[in-house]
Amino acid sequence: MADEPATPAAEELKIRVKSASVEVFITLNAKFLAQPLEKALINPFIKVYNKKTDVPVSLESLISIHVTGAACPDGPVTIDTAKDPTVAASTILGSKEGVHIEFTFAEQQMMPVFTEGMSEVDKLKARRRAENAAKRAAAGATDDAAAASDPSADTPPVPPPAAPVESGPLGQLSKAEAQAQAIETELKACTTELAAATSMASVDAISTRATAAAGGVGKLMAMMDEIDLGDLDEEPRAAARVRRKAINAKVEDVLEPAKKDLNKAVMAARKRLG
Repeated sequence: MADEPATPAAEELKIRVKSASVEVFITLNAKFLAQPLEKALINPFIKVYNKKTDVPVSLESLISIHVTGAACPDGPVTIDTAKDPTVAASTILGSKEGVHIEFTFAEQQMMPVFTEGMSEVDKLKARRRAENAAKRAAAGATDDAAAASDPSADTPPVPPPAAPVESGPLGQLSKAEAQAQAIETELKACTTELAAATSMASVDAISTRATAAAGGVGKLMAMMDEIDLGDLDEEPRAAARVRRKAINAKVEDVLEPAKKDLNKAVMAARKRLG
C-alpha cells in the first residue's frame, strides 16, 4: 500500500490574530512561514498593536500564546517554542485556513478600572482616607480612654490659623506638588506590596492601582504644561519657576524610574505566582 502524500507546505497563510481589543488578519508568505513564530508573526503584530493602542507592549512582556485551528493541538504554545529558531512557524500553524492566535501581554493585566467622575489624585486620596479611617477605628478604644482621663479633653483645642489659599498659577503649582507626592507614595507602596503578595488576586488588585498611579504621571505633566507664570510679578515668578523646575525634576528623576521599577515588580510577581 502506497504511503499517503505529505501535506504540502502552505505558500501563503491568512491568520486571525487577537490581543485585548485589537484583532487583525495577518497573511504570511512562504518566507515568513519558514521563520520562527517570533519573527514571522509576534513582532509584526506588536507593531500593529502599538499603533492602535495607548499602552504599548513588547516581546519581553508577552506572557502567553494561545492557538486554535492550527497544526499543533489547540491550546497554549510556549514562548520558548515561539522563539526557537529551529521551529518554523509553519510547524506550529500548519497549512489550513482558520488559524486563530491570541496573545496576552503583561501591560494588559495592568489595565485600570476607572471610577467615573474621580481623578487619579482623588482616587489616591480616597484610598489614603480609607486607610487612615481603618487605623483610627482600630485605635478608637485607646483614644477614648485617653480622652476620658485627660481633663483638657473637654476643652476643644484652638485651631491653627488657616493657611492662605493660593490661586492662579501658584495654586496650580501647589496642586501639582501634592499630586507628585501622592503618585510617588502610591508607586512605592505598590512596589513594596507586590514583593509581599501571596496570590494572583492580590497582584491583580495592586496592578490596577499601579496603572492608575502610573497614568497620573502623564496627567501631571499635562498639568505642568498648562501653568503660565507670565502674569506673575518678578519676585514670585522667580520663586514659581524654581518650584516648577523641582516638579519636573521629580517626574524625571523619581516618578519615571519608579514607574519602570513597578512594571518590573508586576511582571516578577506574576511570574512568581503564575
